[in-house]
Amino acid sequence: MEDREYYHKRESKKSFRYRLERRASEVYNCIVRHRGRKSLRVLDLGTADGSMIKHLAKELPDSTFFGIDLSPYLLLRAKEKGFTVVCSDIGRLPFKQGTFDVVTGAAVIEHLDSIERAMEEVVRVLKSSGLCVFTTPNPLHDALISALVPWYGKGHTQRVSLRRLKQIFLGYNLIPLTAERFLLLPFKVPGENFIEKLFKKAGLGVLLFNQVIAGQPR
Repeated sequence: MEDREYYHKRESKKSFRYRLERRASEVYNCIVRHRGRKSLRVLDLGTADGSMIKHLAKELPDSTFFGIDLSPYLLLRAKEKGFTVVCSDIGRLPFKQGTFDVVTGAAVIEHLDSIERAMEEVVRVLKSSGLCVFTTPNPLHDALISALVPWYGKGHTQRVSLRRLKQIFLGYNLIPLTAERFLLLPFKVPGENFIEKLFKKAGLGVLLFNQVIAGQPR
């Protein structure tokens, strides 16, 4: 069974939905901040069952969404939601050069064998005015939770810091526009957004659970 299929089946629906919504919110904020709400062609890497693009499509109704994943089981569920999906490797994207305005990848790069190969493809299919947005777990928390909950980190091949993400983007001629941490806890708590802001102001962002980076071609 695919690692991502296993993960979807094991994690509680409430916890999964909450973290998905937070990741979707961060991705959406980056898109609107740097590209506005105009009509966009968006490719979602590791789209799984289409939940991420479902959230984005609600907020960006004039945009067109495509999803790609290696799991036929999860892609069938995405297709049932009405999205155009393709079963393919992220390292060999079946699209022409400069096809997309935005490429997103939420909780995906920690599953990749080669971030470099994926980045080559992302840059290739991204328009010169495009935007790339990734989220990935904070390595500190990913290691800790994986040690406490054995199935949590199943399929995670690497842990990538925010600093390393910036270096990777720059190495592929992507200028980082947003690079920050988010998510106080993997479940909802009262006043979380306010507390997260306090953490960041106090220089304690390293304690937050997730990371988001957005960049555009030079």
